Amino acid sequence: MPFEHTYGTKIQTIRIPFRVIDAAHGLENYDDAIDDAVLCVRNAGDYVDQYRYSYKLDTSHPNLWYHALVFEITGIAEEHYNHLLELLSKYGLTEFD
Repeated sequence: MPFEHTYGTKIQTIRIPFRVIDAAHGLENYDDAIDDAVLCVRNAGDYVDQYRYSYKLDTSHPNLWYHALVFEITGIAEEHYNHLLELLSKYGLTEFD
């Protein structure tokens, strides 16, 4: 499943597949990936912690291919959302450049 992102709802969901995290941070190094992703979310706006967020590790699917780190960001503006995707990409947490 490719890196997923949507814009247009009050809560934006970003799924970062475990395989992307493994490639960027090493096998099952989810703690560092979470730290990096949180840093990106915190710095995506005009000031630190502008947007509320939550995250979870989704391992509900029996196929490991679909396991992912899932972020939900509340009320993020489109320009900040695009900046967030750029920041995540710098940390290797996207499947696009």
